[in-house]
Amino acid sequence: MTPSCDFYREMMQCSSGLRDPGQTAFRNNICGKLSSRQFQVGGLSEGQRVNLTQHMMPRHPHQQIDFYRARVFCGTYNRDGSMFISAVQVYVCNVYGEEENHYSLDLRPDTLDRFCVFSLRFSSDDKELITACSDGYLYIYNREICDRTLKIDAHQDDADAVALDDQSSHIIFSAGDDGLCKVWDRRCLSEANPRPVGTLAGHKDGITFIDTKGDGRHLITNSKDQTIKLWDIRQFSQRDGIAATLGEVQRQSWDYRWQDVPKRVMRDALVKLPGDSSVMTYAGHLVKHTLLRARFSPPATTGQRYIYTACAKGRVVVYDTLTGEVVQTLMTDNYNCVCVRDVSWSPSQPGELVSSSWDGLLQLWIPHPRIRQAGAGTTSSHESAGTHSHII
Repeated sequence: MTPSCDFYREMMQCSSGLRDPGQTAFRNNICGKLSSRQFQVGGLSEGQRVNLTQHMMPRHPHQQIDFYRARVFCGTYNRDGSMFISAVQVYVCNVYGEEENHYSLDLRPDTLDRFCVFSLRFSSDDKELITACSDGYLYIYNREICDRTLKIDAHQDDADAVALDDQSSHIIFSAGDDGLCKVWDRRCLSEANPRPVGTLAGHKDGITFIDTKGDGRHLITNSKDQTIKLWDIRQFSQRDGIAATLGEVQRQSWDYRWQDVPKRVMRDALVKLPGDSSVMTYAGHLVKHTLLRARFSPPATTGQRYIYTACAKGRVVVYDTLTGEVVQTLMTDNYNCVCVRDVSWSPSQPGELVSSSWDGLLQLWIPHPRIRQAGAGTTSSHESAGTHSHII
């Protein structure tokens, strides 16, 4: 156990209510906690509230929110959980604000005929877009002037993922097919000579997604090497770790888009490379076909105790961040191995999660079975291109 892992364990136990001084007797006694609150013997601390709701895991398929005649690539809640936004292969996604008029922003570089944005994030003030693209660059666009303001030569091959430190937009995380996750500080970043402030190395294949914990320290990466890794940015990788990752990625000879995962990749998923600086490694889901998403569970209802991920086997897999064990696997009754690409856990409703899959289905999962009311569980079908929004 590394010092970084010990610190993370202590922090997680406090945030999830597993270590709450003075409340040991009521730690797992829900009736005792509610009775104490009811009779004003003592209010519930934030840790105690999380301890009550973190056990409400998504378990049961409740409602098919929507069904499309195309692959669903993205589906996520907004910050307060009042809206859910999805993006489909043949659909155009528009976001409307208070004003009726809106303007499109051309993200294409002038010099490239073939170009794709693989990942996109808004800055904390919503004034900028940060994108990771197929040419290995990160592009930053100012929405107010409708123009690009910064171009970063970030990765040797495709740049597949980008994320921002939730506490500010100065720190940028990027990752790509080279298997490296790089950390950039805009306050000391030069377009002419872009250098990351640090690199996180330990994966053996390309990285598909990044999610930050929101504490300014920790993040996770999902990878084609069939693992998720937890990182602490106070512990960057050294040259030997970076060289080991680059060498291992170059030795990969399979294409995850259509080939089966080699047996050696599955067998050695938890074998660490020299210089691997990750805090934890999680394995038990399948990464194939496309850039699958993995995320931290919400802080308000789980204390971010879990990491959950999409899976190419048509499942949603939930890990305990501290033990690395799979604590929940979600699959529908008509399980047909269609790739689940994105997953989003409601930030406000305990145990509610939506999975987005390549069979065109948006599926809502809940902690306990509910009696369906008349008209509940019906889905709408979309067969032609257009704009679609759905509020839960």
